[in-house]
Amino acid sequence: MAIAKTESTIQTSTTINTSGSVTSSALDCSSGVGCTITANLTFNASATAGATLGILSSPDDTNYDTLVLDQVSIPVSAGATVQVTLPVNPSVKYLKAKVSNLDAAYTITAVTIVAVLTTA
Repeated sequence: MAIAKTESTIQTSTTINTSGSVTSSALDCSSGVGCTITANLTFNASATAGATLGILSSPDDTNYDTLVLDQVSIPVSAGATVQVTLPVNPSVKYLKAKVSNLDAAYTITAVTIVAVLTTA
């Protein structure tokens, strides 16, 4: 049995408004045995608050959780581009990633989210 890893960009170069969020397109995890979600983003040079990367799940790709399944905090690094990866248990059928901007004064730019699904 061969193991394969498939990379999918599920959100491309988006700006998140102050105190806003962006939710990615869906990833079908039906055949997955492993999964990681990586967010890459750029904080404003004057930013004072960080962000979060959260995972929403769904059994049918229509009805998604109202609370995140898992989440990681992304500490502010003013003016810097940062990247964070969250391993996800692929026992869910579908998932979406959500990046939230915790800064009420400055946007976050160039938000890209990449999923890597491992199948066997």
